[in-house]
Amino acid sequence: MSQYLVLARKWRPQKFSDILGQEHIATTLQNALGQNRIYHSYLFAGPRGIGKTTTARILAKAINCEKETKGEPCNSCSSCLEITENRSLDVIEIDGASNNGVDQVRDLRQNTRFGTSKSKFKIYIIDEVHMLSTPAFNALLKTLEEPPPHVKFIFATTEPHEIPITILSRCQRFDFKRISVELIEKKLKTIAEEENIKIDADSLFLIAKFSQGSLRDAESILEQLSTFTNGNIDIEKTKELLGLVDEEVFFELTELLIEKNITKIWQLINDLNHRGKDIPKLLKDFMHFLRDMLLIKEGIESSDLIDIRPNYRGKLKELSQSFNEEQILSLIDSLSSISYKLKRSESLIMDLEIYMLGLVKQLNSQNPTATVLKSVQPTSVTQKKLEEPKEEKKALTAQISINNQTAEIAPQKILNEKTNKEKEINFENLKTIWTEILKDIKNKSSTLSTLLTNSKIMGAENNIVKIELPITNNYFKTTLEKSKKFIQNKISEKIGRQIQIEFTHQIKQENGKEGIIEKTIKIFDAKIVKPSQEE
Repeated sequence: MSQYLVLARKWRPQKFSDILGQEHIATTLQNALGQNRIYHSYLFAGPRGIGKTTTARILAKAINCEKETKGEPCNSCSSCLEITENRSLDVIEIDGASNNGVDQVRDLRQNTRFGTSKSKFKIYIIDEVHMLSTPAFNALLKTLEEPPPHVKFIFATTEPHEIPITILSRCQRFDFKRISVELIEKKLKTIAEEENIKIDADSLFLIAKFSQGSLRDAESILEQLSTFTNGNIDIEKTKELLGLVDEEVFFELTELLIEKNITKIWQLINDLNHRGKDIPKLLKDFMHFLRDMLLIKEGIESSDLIDIRPNYRGKLKELSQSFNEEQILSLIDSLSSISYKLKRSESLIMDLEIYMLGLVKQLNSQNPTATVLKSVQPTSVTQKKLEEPKEEKKALTAQISINNQTAEIAPQKILNEKTNKEKEINFENLKTIWTEILKDIKNKSSTLSTLLTNSKIMGAENNIVKIELPITNNYFKTTLEKSKKFIQNKISEKIGRQIQIEFTHQIKQENGKEGIIEKTIKIFDAKIVKPSQEE
């Protein structure tokens, strides 16, 4: 009975042209080999399952290949065959996790002194090199600095930041990237056709998405599904094995939020729990669903950014019209907070029911017609038209600009010019809500908020708010003057009327220093009063 070879090993690339998604690295190494510019030590860094060790083996074959193939291993000479079959005496693979001590590295150093058995170079491939101990790295350092001419090192790691800089500086580093969903789909389709595995397009997409850029993980999932379904894979079996919740559940949950039907939301949560679904993972997947909704609402439909299946995108775009950007962002933020709180919950379902009730009330309290600053597209201009039933109550809509960003002020918060003239600004009320105004400004620009925190409201008269800046600080005034209109509109929103602002500097004392009386008045916000005659 022949030994079974798993798909990930059976379909492992054997030459540079077979490497998937790392063309920038394959081309660079091929060119270097073609020009006979072989470095003495290489570092391959990146997430798991994307081809680091595979590339290291191909590089080892290409370096020791007995034929001239312009950088590609021939895979037919004795050296290439020995390395492919993992029986070469001159290519030594070491697991850094289990051989991480200084004694093992000392043995390695001793062995580098001996020549090769038959190949051109002795090549050490050390996987997970970041697992080496500090003394082991120190022992390796001298060899890396002045390696014997017949020795080459290839290191692979998922944690390059844990490698000492002294080692990094002596290696030629290559950063591997995650493989796109589209490329993994195509590769899995090819494997399925060659292995006589029947699989639908939706299953291919879900496997590629679930693997998170790791081709090895995707191939392992495909093999597991093939065994589970006897080679006939469909979307339902894929979801069952991967423990995924159908997108229809998220569409239903979103529609129930729109309807504010808390009873059915509770029923849906309990039903999913009884079916054995992972509730924390469900919330995480729901956040990704809302994130896809936000991207589609913003006109982003790239397959590399959108996780939802292509045949659901039209439906998601239609559903997104029921929300504005502020509501979607608020839902994602709230779900993130709920997920964190549920980690410490002893009554997960009951707590989730309570949190979802709060989520419905939160969504109900938000104005669906409000417009917000578009943080996804900073340079876009929002110009939505909102209708008012009466002509005399049409609000003044001001377009504001801050850091190349634009937005609209919620019209219902600004009264018309006639109302502004009839009422005077309540100075005490303005001082009370000044902290809230600063918080709103901070959400858009932390710099402006910091500058205004060091300033002080001095008065409000005839629709003009006077703000005093620190003594002779021209930077404060220049920066704030540039964003004057934005600050005016933020204050106007909060107090419900259109206002103007005026910046002034603190009065500087003649001697350049404040006296004790002036300091006391400033610290305690006091004022000088005349004593009464009775005193």
